[in-house]
Amino acid sequence: MSGLSGSSGATAAPLERFGPELGRVLFASGARGSRALIVTAGMHGNEPSGVRAMLEVASQLRSRGLETRGRCLFAVGNLAALRAGVRFLGTDLNRCFDASTLAAIESGRRDGPEDQELAELFGVIEPEVAAGGGLVDFVDLHSASAQGPPFALFGDTLRNRRIAADLPCPKILGLEETVDGSLLSWFGDRGHTSIGVEGGQHDEACTVAHHVAVLWLMLVATGQLLAADVPDLERSREVLAQASAGLPQFVGVRERHHVEPDSSFKMRPGYKNFAPIRRGEVLADEAAGEVRAGFKGRILLPLYQGQGEDGFFLGTEINEGWLKLSARLRSRGAERWLLRLPGVRRDPDREDHLLVDRRVARLRALDLCHLFGYRRVSEAGAYLRVMRRREGLEA
Repeated sequence: MSGLSGSSGATAAPLERFGPELGRVLFASGARGSRALIVTAGMHGNEPSGVRAMLEVASQLRSRGLETRGRCLFAVGNLAALRAGVRFLGTDLNRCFDASTLAAIESGRRDGPEDQELAELFGVIEPEVAAGGGLVDFVDLHSASAQGPPFALFGDTLRNRRIAADLPCPKILGLEETVDGSLLSWFGDRGHTSIGVEGGQHDEACTVAHHVAVLWLMLVATGQLLAADVPDLERSREVLAQASAGLPQFVGVRERHHVEPDSSFKMRPGYKNFAPIRRGEVLADEAAGEVRAGFKGRILLPLYQGQGEDGFFLGTEINEGWLKLSARLRSRGAERWLLRLPGVRRDPDREDHLLVDRRVARLRALDLCHLFGYRRVSEAGAYLRVMRRREGLEA
């Protein structure tokens, strides 16, 4: 079977759990009011590597006497779940960043264990955003239940692309737009730079090393440190480049398999991130039958853990020449050409949404929408509604 390695990849010994001494804020420097870099990890309690990386980098920043040029904050997501060593206790914290949930939390609701986590985390983040005048770069560190190389994911804006370009690992477009209620999307919806990084399998030591490398590179890419301040910066590049050698630099997600609570979803064993898959290949089993790939491509984030609603994602390689063309067209305001396509019009109620009439639009209309960053797709009767992230705020 294509892309199989003989096991689920979850063979590493679990990292030691965190104790009560672990706090919400691991590092804070610089004065509020300047452009801020906010980094979070441990949004899921079974993903300890990002937290360990933040602790290591924070320690090195202090021991080297390095001061960030703006505001910098390292914060932990789901403390209670991290201490328990589970993804979440009641509700996935990284699906709670939507308007209604946050409004309920602000009004004092504390019905479940994640409500307290959300209230505390939001209470740390929101003042930083407000004090920075809206100028925020956000990085969210994650890991996966399957083995595989590190990769970055982000909403398709030009600033996100520029910042992520300093990470020599695969970049995924279209995945962030498929998940509702994530903290990454919360920042992206507001025009902030927002980049997520999957460092590798949850409990592998190399995943911590990948996240450490990401942190140093992002501290420089966002202007918080000068390259000269980090003597081993090239080593950080090598760590990520070696881990992802031979893989495509850009992949566009075309499908997300949602796991329903009663579906009895079970991933077929042995898939790694970026494993090639064939059209029609059986990827998983559910109560309703086999789950097959609808096209030839690569698999991302196959689910090998008890909790989670994302079974897997499927994507295809994006030509870098296509991305360069996309950047040139956007910088020249050529988006108006989209509205000349048959069956494509602007949504009168939402500025950054287009409506694509499937009865009229040509087959390649969605590909052309992707060219301008319209990657979130939802059903609207006879129409497809496509949305993009607005370009990041500049200092």
